[in-house]
Amino acid sequence: MSNEAAATTHSGRTDAGNVSRRKPVRHSSEAPGRVWHGMAFDAWVRQLSRAGWKLTPGTLPLSLSITAAAAMNSLAHGIEEVFVNRGIDRVEVERPPVFVLGHWRSGTTLLHELLIRDPQFSYPTTYQCILPSHFGHTGYLKPLLGLLLPSQRPMDEMAFGWERPQEDEFALCNLGLPSPYWWIAFPEQADRFRRYLDFADATDQEREAWKRGFLRLLRRMTRKDPRRLVLKSPTHTARIRLLRELFPGAKFVHVSRDPMSVVPSTLRMWRRMTESHRLGQGSDGLNPEFVVETFERMYRRYEEDVALLPPGTLSEIRFEELTTRPVDVLERVYDELELDGFEAARPGLQAYWDRHRDHQPRHHQVPPELTELITARLVRYIERYGYAA
Repeated sequence: MSNEAAATTHSGRTDAGNVSRRKPVRHSSEAPGRVWHGMAFDAWVRQLSRAGWKLTPGTLPLSLSITAAAAMNSLAHGIEEVFVNRGIDRVEVERPPVFVLGHWRSGTTLLHELLIRDPQFSYPTTYQCILPSHFGHTGYLKPLLGLLLPSQRPMDEMAFGWERPQEDEFALCNLGLPSPYWWIAFPEQADRFRRYLDFADATDQEREAWKRGFLRLLRRMTRKDPRRLVLKSPTHTARIRLLRELFPGAKFVHVSRDPMSVVPSTLRMWRRMTESHRLGQGSDGLNPEFVVETFERMYRRYEEDVALLPPGTLSEIRFEELTTRPVDVLERVYDELELDGFEAARPGLQAYWDRHRDHQPRHHQVPPELTELITARLVRYIERYGYAA
């Protein structure tokens, strides 16, 4: 979701060597398309049902446009099921995915962008993740549908395009599967949707539906491109145990970053997303307390799960080293995950970094009350990853 390479710093400090050069932001409201326009009708109904149908009257035009788009997506989905997805349940994801983990705004986007320079890897595209019900046969619509998109993502300055790598969590959400990202549409119900972050409080039925839907999505992506998938969604940081039930041989690479930068930037990200994507009413639940509590929950589950991982399946890196010597860091990741092919990937990694190494990050002052909240509540993370003052 987030372009961590353009993330903020705190108290005037800078993080060396971030990724993308800053351009003037084109706010998403200038383009009519929203993420939710990619849902099929049944997914749209399921998600609204989870939210209790609590739409605010001011979003009626947006809701009607999503309903119309959902009907057309359902038609395309029916065609896809008949002519494209036959036998999809027999498709094997032969090489278990590599999962990029870390809190929002921690550097997961940069890490993902670097890893996919390796030609042995494939990745979910924005088209696949926004229009997951029919991406198998409607690629010819990309030029037309591109007119509905902003030139940049609403939460940051990163270029937005159908072929760019994207979070698979958006695909899961738009397929109508249980997802915490429905809190973007209904931030006043954020606590309600948070149970889908780690599924610890979800029902067995919800958990199994998610697993079936996720596996089917990856089978469809694998049929399009049989290379090994590299998947990036911060939500997966709290799902290692669940992911290994599907892919016992999965590999994980985790990136950490100073929470004094991560938390303020995450708050800004959710604010920018809800400005354009909100459908609900009432007070905004995506506040500092919610962000910090979600951070705590994510890393309680992460620490529990990584304790069970066998050798050769986890590599942990820091954003600060990734943005100063990325090629060396990636070489270590390949070694720790026992991945082949680094020398073939090296030229692409270096070329990508040479194009993006000069970015100057945005600077934010962190209010004293937010600093106090972070230092009091995230002390375990701060100590574990070496961010103590």
